[in-house]
Amino acid sequence: TNASEVFVTVSIEDQITPTAICDEITQVALSSDGTATVFAETFDNGSYDNCCLEGFEVRRLEDTAFEQSVVFDCEDLTGSNQVVLKVDDCYGNSNTCMVEVLVEDKLFPYLTVPADQEVSCEIYYSDIAAELEIGNPSVLDDLFGTATFGDNCSFNTTYTYTYDVDQCGVGSIVRSWTVTDGSGNGP
Repeated sequence: TNASEVFVTVSIEDQITPTAICDEITQVALSSDGTATVFAETFDNGSYDNCCLEGFEVRRLEDTAFEQSVVFDCEDLTGSNQVVLKVDDCYGNSNTCMVEVLVEDKLFPYLTVPADQEVSCEIYYSDIAAELEIGNPSVLDDLFGTATFGDNCSFNTTYTYTYDVDQCGVGSIVRSWTVTDGSGNGP
């Protein structure tokens, strides 16, 4: 019998890219330091592969390098934020999809005001009355302290004061601070 034998090496390769499925819209809330770090897996909505998934990476639409996470900050509160999610399989194949990211600032500004105080008639007339008459409320800050305030992003403050003191030095001085951030959080 005539016979011959030939050995052939067969390479089996996975050349099928994974199916990338992204969240359509992802909402992200900024933390107290005005940033939010979002890991790539957060944007996934059930991506799969015919063999095995290796991992996820993400980048902003305008960036070129993929990373494990993307950072958002106060500047991302306005406008559109698009990210690209990259899905990798175990054999070097990858696919991408896009996600719109809505960045939100849900934190209220903080505001601490000085405690109520009583002053004598003498102190009012010697240290306060004349300054208020000429429109200089800083004397109130010097004598009674001022509010402390801030926010994780930009904010606006307003300060008002009213005084209603009679000729005997009896009455009240009311100081008010209002702090509102750019997202409308605040009173």
